[in-house]
Amino acid sequence: MNAATDGGLARFWQPIEAAAESLTTASPQTLPAVLTNLVDLMVGDLIPRLSAEEKVLLPLVSIESESSSSIGLNHADVSRVTETLSTLAFQPPVSGAGPIRRTASMLLTVLGRQRQAEATLVARIRALPAADRRAEVLGKRLEEEAQASRASQIFVSEADRLPTEAWVLRHNPKPARIGRVAPGRTSPVADLVAAIEWA
Repeated sequence: MNAATDGGLARFWQPIEAAAESLTTASPQTLPAVLTNLVDLMVGDLIPRLSAEEKVLLPLVSIESESSSSIGLNHADVSRVTETLSTLAFQPPVSGAGPIRRTASMLLTVLGRQRQAEATLVARIRALPAADRRAEVLGKRLEEEAQASRASQIFVSEADRLPTEAWVLRHNPKPARIGRVAPGRTSPVADLVAAIEWA
């Protein structure tokens, strides 16, 4: 992959990796906000992107001699780590920062693998003949799949509570509400589409 393409894709990955890195240095006071921001990036952007790549791009390279599974793209791994992060956001560990640092380390490893897998996948897609690549069709399908994945993602957030409710709820687990990721966000695949189109 050329440097311009890699740089274009890096703009997507850098905020997510920076948010993961910030887990290792977050203070107890800032940790909830750091975790919430990271979960939002994962659920709203990364998981829909990887899901779209698996559904739209992987089938194009699966006809090659090397199996598409060998590329290593796996949004299920990212989803599992995101669930752990979400749990930590609403139930901070009583044993200190150790579990958070271990989760951050695991997340950075997973992100590194997925970023490399994406680079490999894009390079293989770009190597396909233009007729097989059909960039305009791929772009539309990637956008549709990312938005469909985003619409199916749910997240758990702490319920709004009035101060007067604190006494009543103090012995109960934190109430939570489940919501869907808002579909009106910036496209998580726009840079990917551009990288394929400019092959």
